[in-house]
Amino acid sequence: MLWLLRSDRRAQARWLATNVAVLAGWGWWAMISVRQMTMPVTNIAWIATPSWRDAAAMTAQVYLPLFPHETGIAGMLLLAGLFAGLAACAVREARPEVRLLAVLTIGAPLLLFAISQRVPIFLPRTLSWASGPELVLVALGVTRIRSPPVARASGAILLGLSAIGLASWLPSREREHWHQAVALIGSHQPALVIVGDDAVALALDRYRSNAELKGPRPIVVQWAYRERWADGLYSGPHLSPAAALAVIRDRGCGAVVEWGPFHPPILDDPAVTARPLTRDTAPAVTLIDIPRTRRACRP
Repeated sequence: MLWLLRSDRRAQARWLATNVAVLAGWGWWAMISVRQMTMPVTNIAWIATPSWRDAAAMTAQVYLPLFPHETGIAGMLLLAGLFAGLAACAVREARPEVRLLAVLTIGAPLLLFAISQRVPIFLPRTLSWASGPELVLVALGVTRIRSPPVARASGAILLGLSAIGLASWLPSREREHWHQAVALIGSHQPALVIVGDDAVALALDRYRSNAELKGPRPIVVQWAYRERWADGLYSGPHLSPAAALAVIRDRGCGAVVEWGPFHPPILDDPAVTARPLTRDTAPAVTLIDIPRTRRACRP
């Protein structure tokens, strides 16, 4: 951008000032980002190495105005047509800023795919930032249609497809049901609450405090494939699996809160009886106890 604005010093200064403000607001997250980048790959072991078909499908989910869950062959053909059209637009426009947007739009998924062959990070949300340049180019392409009726119809079709896709996606969008998890824990009143890593403990403790619950603070029972970015940020208790089992035997009923693939290893212990309270939600809540302990979980 500094090169594109090289003939306008005031524009360069405004661009720099804007980015300094953005970086200042993002600075609190910089520590976490740096820690994630320097940790072992097990921090993101749940992300699979994508095949070219997987990468194309996820790119179509981000770029096409349909919000499709499964793109299939039709989605890949549409994506190929979109890329061809954007490349042609960039070549014909011959303006450096348009070419820059085209390079970002087409190059982002290619670069993420190459990186993900070593460290898998290719996800729709990882690529979502590139949908901004893509949207600008699509809008530019519509304005370049010479026939006004065709341009209006194209714009209306794109807006309609986006509205329909968004409406169909909203009910199934990713949600985190922390309020519901806290309410379930409060209604069953377990003697202890176990989580798998500091990240889940931080979130659960915050929502528990907001709900003004006086129950036990989360106990972290770490396992190998946990979310590592929050390690050391939670000041609550940390126990080994064996120590956690001893606490359950002493106190009776407990609850386990897990998020995604990160779950405490205590759920895999054959001595523990587990009763899930949630189904297909994140976070998930499970009641646990050991038969013949002092206190059983409330129904």
